Amino acid sequence: MEKKVCAASDCNKKFEPKMYKQKYCSYQCKWREYKRIKYKSRAKKGLCPQCGGELDVAISPHKNKVSPSYCSKCQDYYHQRYSKKKEKSESK
Repeated sequence: MEKKVCAASDCNKKFEPKMYKQKYCSYQCKWREYKRIKYKSRAKKGLCPQCGGELDVAISPHKNKVSPSYCSKCQDYYHQRYSKKKEKSESK
């Protein structure tokens, strides 16, 4: 078969497809592109791109932020997750 270019927007590698319909060079590229498209469609609809829930009041520390990017549940989850990582790295 003829070599194709990966359809993922950030990849563009040339690969030899195993099946004639194959668009992506790997499962990872296929999954990443699927998630990217899903997040964009949720954002267009005015929903949280991460979970698909409704956007509510932002918990952001930035006072000049006009509209939230994620719902408060997702913001809180990531804030807790990354503060734990930060504490671990500072304690080393």
